[in-house]
Amino acid sequence: WMALLVIGQVDYWIDRPAQAESAFHQALASPSDDPAGVATAYSYMAALESKEAAPDWDQVLAYLTEALQRQPAMTLALNNRGVAYLQRGAPGDLQRAEADFRDAMSVESTFSSAPFNLALALLREPTDKTEEALQLLKLAASLNPLSPGALNALCWTLSLEGRPEEALPYCDEAVKLDETGNSHDSRGLALALLRRFEDAAADFTRFMELASENDPQVYAQRSQTRQEWIDALQRGENPFNAQTLGQLREEER
Repeated sequence: WMALLVIGQVDYWIDRPAQAESAFHQALASPSDDPAGVATAYSYMAALESKEAAPDWDQVLAYLTEALQRQPAMTLALNNRGVAYLQRGAPGDLQRAEADFRDAMSVESTFSSAPFNLALALLREPTDKTEEALQLLKLAASLNPLSPGALNALCWTLSLEGRPEEALPYCDEAVKLDETGNSHDSRGLALALLRRFEDAAADFTRFMELASENDPQVYAQRSQTRQEWIDALQRGENPFNAQTLGQLREEER
């Protein structure tokens, strides 16, 4: 049984998903008195399903719930189930996700993904929980200072809140660490709000270049609006009025 579990994990990490799934299925088909091992197998099955082109989020949630029934304090499973709830987006899933992220934080206070994901969930709330989300993002950044995700989220969220001066240091740090271009997009917003139009246009242009190379889907979704922003900035105009900022906030939800 343990050999199958180990083989499944090795196959997963060397990117052989079919072989990994087969090993975990065989392991789970056999009885075991090792709850931690069984929970691990279910957690990997959830990870395999979530990597599918069109994941079955109900199945992902079922696997993670099986894992947590055996190991209720399994931090990674709590966090990943919260993410799966956000991805599924059924009625009540936002609240379920928040509960899982908070439980993960209570189990392991140094686990940076939980406050980061909880902040993103709170920013989707119809009620304003922005300040709590910002504090969680700062916590996540302090726990994992080499990850650009929380820094970029701070840059974007503070800018949307009309606090670009406060946002800019986070933007600069995110750009240093981020190879995707997303942080250039966020810093472009902060710079535009600071009326540094030429620098903002350069950041949005760099975002477009990196997105076209690395993430065609994101490029297709954002290129039209970013080009409109670049054109306005190059004319010396600020494309971000209160209405535009409000629309960007609603898109987050």
